[in-house]
Amino acid sequence: MLPVNKDIEMVRGDTYAFGIKVFIDELPDQLSLTCFDAETYSDIFTNIFQLYENHLSESRPYVSYKIRIAPEDTRNLIFRDYIYEIKIVLDEEYVRTILKGNLTLIPEVTREEQL
Repeated sequence: MLPVNKDIEMVRGDTYAFGIKVFIDELPDQLSLTCFDAETYSDIFTNIFQLYENHLSESRPYVSYKIRIAPEDTRNLIFRDYIYEIKIVLDEEYVRTILKGNLTLIPEVTREEQL
């Protein structure tokens, strides 16, 4: 099964949260969101941030998760496109990319020091 492509646009330094449903018969050992710098992706493969599961509920045949990108994950990043992917791992023998796309950071108007 191919991953779903979904681009995300968010304000740098804000919280961004969304839910996903994984159609799978058993609970994954790990779910991770990894974001890479799009400009160095092919050369360095720099890991910008990685988040792990926040398990909400299990109901066969799917598992629901809430993914949250915290303000500190993007606060110091440059405004531009990044690449992200969400993977699940079962017993280290089954790895599947379920969601991928571009994460575009746009400038914030109010700076943190103004709050």
